[in-house]
Amino acid sequence: MKPLVSIIIPIYNGKKYLENLIYILDNQTYENLQIIMVDDFSTDGSFEYLTENLLNRKKYVLLRREQKGGTASINIEYALSHVKGDYYFYLSQDDFMDLDCIEKCVYKAIENNADIVIPNCISYYSKENQINNYKYPLENDYQVILNNREAFSLSISWNIHGFNLRKMDLFRETGFDGKYYNSDEYYVRLHYLKAQKICFCDTNFYYNQNNPCAITKKFYYRQVDCICTYYLLYNIANEFGFERNVKNEIIDIINKLYVHFSMGLKRNIIDAKKQQYMRNVLNSYIPMLKREYIKSKNYIHYLRISLLPIEVFLRVSFRKIIKKRVLEYGK
Repeated sequence: MKPLVSIIIPIYNGKKYLENLIYILDNQTYENLQIIMVDDFSTDGSFEYLTENLLNRKKYVLLRREQKGGTASINIEYALSHVKGDYYFYLSQDDFMDLDCIEKCVYKAIENNADIVIPNCISYYSKENQINNYKYPLENDYQVILNNREAFSLSISWNIHGFNLRKMDLFRETGFDGKYYNSDEYYVRLHYLKAQKICFCDTNFYYNQNNPCAITKKFYYRQVDCICTYYLLYNIANEFGFERNVKNEIIDIINKLYVHFSMGLKRNIIDAKKQQYMRNVLNSYIPMLKREYIKSKNYIHYLRISLLPIEVFLRVSFRKIIKKRVLEYGK
């Protein structure tokens, strides 16, 4: 029998995308699918639309938690308890894929006994206006097989992307904790490390860049969680003895995130509770990293991270001076 593939799709105010989404899913050439949609208390009629259009359709499962989740990761965690498939695939409500995408990935997984299969990922503004064509592996060699350490290293800066077909055994081994804003991205990388064999497939996944309402397009206070998950990745890199360049890459990302969110905290008007959440993350992870640097005698990174608050102060001050000059010039 063909293995069952479970596709998880978080839904929130995506009614205008749902007709195309259902068309893509209904017309997949691979038919043994379990499609789990988790509505996060949409206010645009998405849930009602799905309830009406998916009535008595066996391969679809429409869910709602008892209360609003607020992030895709929380809803993925909820959906995973309903998964029955041998493989897992994630899809956002506004993304789409080739009609043979699942079929090709499943057959490639079986042919190579692979734990993870990575399709091409095309970022786009519209179907007619593709902005970047990310074809992996490099040089379009679809016979390349990665081991777990290679895949983990390449995933840190998304040199290989995270939209893939995965064996559910990986989730059974690691579990899934959706408490972080980007827990899904953390577990993609963890699963690369736990996998024995990762391969590529010449079929296309399309990643929508043209949804201004998407949470990734706005300043959202929970995005500061990225610092937490990169710190977890740093600890994993330490535990598994990764080369210094991999750990340095993670640290560079944490440094940039610290500056980005520190500045965002200063210029965005959010309530006191959300401000405190961000401050707690920003203030707790820097001391932890300092201790790691001292332990590993990495004094250069210790100095760099110690100077981050000064960098933030100088950037904010410079921005205020420029803004003042522009206003004065305008008068």
